[in-house]
Amino acid sequence: MMAGDADDLDFLRRRHPHVCEGPSAAWQVTDGHLPPAAARLVAQWCQLHREDLLENWRRAGRDEAPLRIEGLDARKS
Repeated sequence: MMAGDADDLDFLRRRHPHVCEGPSAAWQVTDGHLPPAAARLVAQWCQLHREDLLENWRRAGRDEAPLRIEGLDARKS
């Protein structure tokens, strides 16, 4: 590990909000900040892709690459 790696990782963690499924099965920002409108969009996306997110979590646990998950804009037709 290089000397600046830990600082770089802390910087990335602070800059990017973390989202997780809360106890009520509602997705919420757990670290960092998103404007309310963006937080609602993220929560909507998480609800739509819950199974995809869980599968990617399982894949990460097996050291496999995550699968691509489409964005909200892909649903517009």
